[in-house]
Amino acid sequence: MRVLKPSKQFIDRRGLLARVPLSYVTIWKRMRAGTFPRPRVLGGKNAWDLAEVEAFLNSLPRRQYPERGDE
Repeated sequence: MRVLKPSKQFIDRRGLLARVPLSYVTIWKRMRAGTFPRPRVLGGKNAWDLAEVEAFLNSLPRRQYPERGDE
């Protein structure tokens, strides 16, 4: 019996900008700095691995709020 690995999903620039709340200029700067996933070339166009983009988003720190004491 052969087990199939799930195929990777890719998104184009429009899909990337719909998922990531940053401008493309900021994303581009982060790619150059090595802090954002770089795209692959599919059919001569850029495409981002959806799993890598989601991992980036999940790695962002959560905002910390001070706990309320009993008043």
